[in-house]
Amino acid sequence: MEGASLAAEAALYALSVGDFSASTLEVYDRMWKASFETDWRTAEFFLAVAKNPALRDFCLFLLTQIGRLTSEDERFQEFASGVFSGTVSQSACLSPLAIYKAFPKNPDTWLALVQKGESGVAAGSARLVGGAAGSLTKAATRIARDPLRNIDWGLDIAVKAVQLAERGVEGPAGRVGWETTTAGLTPANGKA
Repeated sequence: MEGASLAAEAALYALSVGDFSASTLEVYDRMWKASFETDWRTAEFFLAVAKNPALRDFCLFLLTQIGRLTSEDERFQEFASGVFSGTVSQSACLSPLAIYKAFPKNPDTWLALVQKGESGVAAGSARLVGGAAGSLTKAATRIARDPLRNIDWGLDIAVKAVQLAERGVEGPAGRVGWETTTAGLTPANGKA
């Protein structure tokens, strides 16, 4: 739907300047990149990480802990469900400020994460640390068993991480297309 809206905006722009050449209609590509490229690259990065079967147990462990936190903190629940459903920008996962704002601040939420049943905080903390260590150990063992495939996977992750970082450093491209001015809607290049 959002892509169709951008296409309509690009068509209106081309109509307003009386030019339907490929170079004029490239405005759609620029608007799409400005609006969606960072989220697309973020999703591609996380998908590439998740594709490594060696990390399956660790990913499941993390998702379980995220699920437990969401059941205890409504604000974090809204953030996590928004990221997973697509209503919150996936690139927000990479924003330290967004994560800080969404992360649970109530100590009771964190106590609930480490307390399970009647076992107490010490046993719950040990269970949490043991789960993390166990899943990471399994991942490291699986990665070590097939180093060539994992080197290829690691290079793929590194390339995607660099591309995502470059996008973050550049920042989203400026809005290309229509701008609101005091005279109403005009093309961003000022041609009317």
